[in-house]
Amino acid sequence: MKYPDCKKMPEDELCCLSRIIVTLFCNQPKSKIHVPPLPTECMQQILQHIADQGVGSLYPFLLVNRYWCNNVIPFLWARPFEGTLTPENRYKSMLIYLSSLTAQEKTALNVSLKPYNITIPDLAPPLYNYPVFLEEFSYKNVETAVYSCICRWNTEDFVARNREEQILVLASTLCQLFMRNSKSLKTFIIDKFLNHSDLPDCSIFSSGQPGLRNISNLTIDCTKPMMENTIRLLELIPFLCKNIHCLDVKLLFFENNTEVIQAIIKIIRAQESLTEFKLDGVKSGESRDIIQALQCQSSSIATIKFENVDLTTDSLRLLALCQQLRNLSLIQYRGLTMEESVWNHIKFDLRKLRLKNSARSPLIPAALIRAAGEHLRYLSYDIITRETIEATTLYCPNLTELELSDYLPQHDSLLYLLFKGLHQIKRLTIASVHNNASRYMIISGRELPTTLEYLKLQCGPSIQIENLLEDCEAPLRVLILDDAVNLNFADLKVISKFVKIKRTLRYLGIGGRISWNGKEKNELEMLKKRGVKIIPWFEIDKW
Repeated sequence: MKYPDCKKMPEDELCCLSRIIVTLFCNQPKSKIHVPPLPTECMQQILQHIADQGVGSLYPFLLVNRYWCNNVIPFLWARPFEGTLTPENRYKSMLIYLSSLTAQEKTALNVSLKPYNITIPDLAPPLYNYPVFLEEFSYKNVETAVYSCICRWNTEDFVARNREEQILVLASTLCQLFMRNSKSLKTFIIDKFLNHSDLPDCSIFSSGQPGLRNISNLTIDCTKPMMENTIRLLELIPFLCKNIHCLDVKLLFFENNTEVIQAIIKIIRAQESLTEFKLDGVKSGESRDIIQALQCQSSSIATIKFENVDLTTDSLRLLALCQQLRNLSLIQYRGLTMEESVWNHIKFDLRKLRLKNSARSPLIPAALIRAAGEHLRYLSYDIITRETIEATTLYCPNLTELELSDYLPQHDSLLYLLFKGLHQIKRLTIASVHNNASRYMIISGRELPTTLEYLKLQCGPSIQIENLLEDCEAPLRVLILDDAVNLNFADLKVISKFVKIKRTLRYLGIGGRISWNGKEKNELEMLKKRGVKIIPWFEIDKW
């Protein structure tokens, strides 16, 4: 029997297959279940798709048989502390990890915990080597889980007096366990649960095998006070990790630590092929040094995101020298000035450009749009002025996706000029943060680009559906009305009329409305019968 190659299956077909399997094993009595002999590769592809919707939905499959259990366990223990866990569940996960310790480690741990009146309970050996499945390590999650344990083992007053010391003892033992066993570890996150806690001694992360040597994603969160062991570990990472592809750094803008900045620069320079870099909270002097370090990754870096960062026009010119840079996000950026002689030499070859909380001067975002390059496909900005509109229409001929924020009624004439100049746009998002806007602020449907297939409006009660859809010539397949608290039965009738006439709409999302009256429910059912999928309100953010 030949099996399909799951890696080549379209996502909708994989989703359909996943639903069939879920239905098969949830709706039939256990005694009648016939387990299809799926190969491991297909099984893992299907389980991955289900896990992407929520790991919790995998638990029923543990009870099918041993083969299914063996395939599900790695997904459940890849990120065991992910999401919002109750203290009880964190405690249970901790007990399973503690049961994985050797006899010598348990003895040593009990000796270290004796001053705190804590004794590790006798635990049966686990059925699996759970630490080997770990893919993402967050020290903050480890601290939180350990804290759930010590709160069970001691009084609240005693825990409060010795909290940092107890957490460090247990966390150090767990880190040793993970560094020794976690062959699947790909993501390492340096963060903290407590303000004044510190990481275990950095020798724990360097002596264990494989330790940190195989990680490809590194996040460094320095928004809490940096302690000695944490800084020493940052200085050690360039010698341990050479294959980091994604580096995410968060700093306190007003408290940049020189040792930390230099360690980050060395981490950047030590990588063989850095492809994604995110930086949050750096002043102009430090950002210039970090951008200069990125030059050694100019042949590989493809995505850069700067948030709350002071930039200079000269540092932006250095960024433009990264020949593989395709995605650039500048959020709450400062420091750029209009120096014509410098801007004339800033030329990117981007595919995506996102500008948010821009400098109030419209000349800067307009200059960035002009410098993005003619191959730009996605553009997002929040300064809707004649300068940014003209830059978009003149310098972005291949744009297919556009997001506009901070929309106001007076922008309608500018948007008309914008849409008239865009000939390939397929996805459009318009957002407004102004609560006092009038209901009749959205432009007429006849002004929308005739190539448009996706439209998302985040304009609260300001959406006027009839004006939007009555004369819309665009072949919309997806329509999302976010925060549409005032949407009523008459509006749904307008949407139904559009569906009946155009016959293109396949997905409809309505945010802000959780409950519907009888007439509205009937109209939504009629839309479903016409082939329109109603996106649940809690999934709208994913579209």
